Amino acid sequence: FGFLKRSLAVLLSVFMIIMVFPSADLGNVLAASSDEDQFRQELKTMIESGNQVSQDLSKYKITTGRANEIFKELQNGECALSCAAYGFCYLGMKSANGLATTITVYGKEAKNYASNYSKITTKANQILSGIEPNMTQAEKALYIHDKLVDSTNFQNSGSLNRYYAAGPLVNGYGVCQGYANAYKLLLSQAGINAQVVSSDKMNHAWDYVEIDGNWYHVDATWDDTRSSQSGTASHQFFLLNDKEVQNKGSNSHYDWKVAGDSSLTSTSSDYSNSVIHSVTGDMYYSDGIWYYTSGKNIMVTTLDESTGEVAYTADSNVSIKSVVNGVVTYTSSGITSEYSMLSMSESKAVAVPQTAAE
Repeated sequence: FGFLKRSLAVLLSVFMIIMVFPSADLGNVLAASSDEDQFRQELKTMIESGNQVSQDLSKYKITTGRANEIFKELQNGECALSCAAYGFCYLGMKSANGLATTITVYGKEAKNYASNYSKITTKANQILSGIEPNMTQAEKALYIHDKLVDSTNFQNSGSLNRYYAAGPLVNGYGVCQGYANAYKLLLSQAGINAQVVSSDKMNHAWDYVEIDGNWYHVDATWDDTRSSQSGTASHQFFLLNDKEVQNKGSNSHYDWKVAGDSSLTSTSSDYSNSVIHSVTGDMYYSDGIWYYTSGKNIMVTTLDESTGEVAYTADSNVSIKSVVNGVVTYTSSGITSEYSMLSMSESKAVAVPQTAAE
């Protein structure tokens, strides 16, 4: 009986296709689909070659509008890292009767494409490899935020890469646009949607990030340059809604435009009371818990909590080097030690000393 139902379903599908695309029309639709697939593949190959050689793709009879759409899809999807290696990647196109004919892929840094691509993929893989399978979208965004801020210096001179993702990922420096583009790129590789936000009146750019269906502001640049501790990342501009980012006193954001979709707004208060906004310094993830330091204290929390818990108090100010499977490696008074932390779900997090020395 199950086989009969499946057979009837297939026959019905075929019937519906024939009704919608009778006779030769069906063949034309299938041919058009095949032409678009081949156009997409040739354009993808051109992007990934980095050689800016023009190609005549008129045989595919793709409209100029659809050609631009396909390029954007590749630029923001499977060719995102390749396009970043150009610095700024854009499409040159000649047309006839509304159809794309000669196509060229250009880039500001095309001459350095091969070197840039190697460095970008290496850096991206290095950062993304630290993402753990059970991390939420917000936790992935936090992890990438800290890694990007740690490895990037604000610099408004040098290579033009500083305006693009290649600045932070290739050169290790950038301006706000570079931070924003690099963060968007890394998030996309982690499966998180983001858009670059810019304000002409502020002469500034940052990101709109989609977390579990809600949009939030993240300004990685100002979390770097306006930290209360020079050279140490803050999180005061991480996962804020529109009202919150507009009410930051002298650090308020205003008159912005969202690239790609100007209708986007941020109203969620899911992270409004998160302890994350008061944390200065790197945060380390292990088994659903975030670790950070405050003076002599090793603190533990989750992003949903409004405060952190003291897990252990050292004799002097402490700095975390790593957390692996709940084992915290830290330095205090020039000595490196390890402490194994119990899960926050088991009474309270308690530090159990182990022998260790640098």
